[in-house]
Amino acid sequence: MKECSNNNSRIFYHKDVATIERLVTAMNKKNVKLEQAINRAMSSVEENEIATVATDSVTDTEHELHHMRVIRNRYLS
Repeated sequence: MKECSNNNSRIFYHKDVATIERLVTAMNKKNVKLEQAINRAMSSVEENEIATVATDSVTDTEHELHHMRVIRNRYLS
C-alpha cells in the first residue's frame, strides 16, 4: 500500500532511504550492477528477517522487500 502525504506525494520512510543508500553504495563501492545490488539487498533482508522481528514488525520487513521489488521491476523492465 502506497502512503501519501497531504499533497498526494509519496512518503519515504527512513527504511526506504536506507535501502536506496545500500543499493547505491553497493553499486559504487563494490562495482556491481543494479540487479546484483537489489538481489543482494533482498537476500540480506530475507536472511535477517527472523532477527529483525524482535525489534521491528514483520510489516516493516515486508514493506522494505516490497520497495526493493518495485525498484527492481521499475529499472530492470
